[in-house]
Amino acid sequence: MSNIIAKRRIFGRKKTFQGEFRPIKNPAFDHKKAREANQSGVLYAVDELIPDYVLVRKKTSHIEYRIVCKYCGGDKGWVRRKDAQYCSAGCRKMAYKEKLSKG
Repeated sequence: MSNIIAKRRIFGRKKTFQGEFRPIKNPAFDHKKAREANQSGVLYAVDELIPDYVLVRKKTSHIEYRIVCKYCGGDKGWVRRKDAQYCSAGCRKMAYKEKLSKG
């Protein structure tokens, strides 16, 4: 496990379709045609309100950790994993290349 220097919680909002199935206004609805059709006894096919998913922005949060990097020895960046060993993908790749060259 890495040496954790600090930790922080990040809050944000995420767009999801996990909201309710709510009725919304139909943009193709014509009130004049609907009144004429209802007066003649014919049912109008297109309703004023149609069911549709509403895009909901849900609150999200995650914890980030500041660690001591095994490759560069610095604490440059924040990582999301508690067990991360390197501060960035660049440090991770350079450590891997050194490991390959040592054999």
